[in-house]
Amino acid sequence: LKKNLANVTLEEWESIPNVVQLTSRPKKKTQQNSYLPAPDSVLLSRLQESNKHLNINSTTTPLGTQTP
Repeated sequence: LKKNLANVTLEEWESIPNVVQLTSRPKKKTQQNSYLPAPDSVLLSRLQESNKHLNINSTTTPLGTQTP
């Protein structure tokens, strides 16, 4: 059998199916759609960063929230 492999043409070689093509088992689904929630600490820090312009206290404005 091995001696006859030397006489195989390129077309014949490429027509041999791969082992993967012969298995009848279904392919496993990849875990690309897995979901890992962000920790609360990350969510809170992002919320605080995005709302910095809303923080008004008496140290940043002389009158605090009072209108002149």
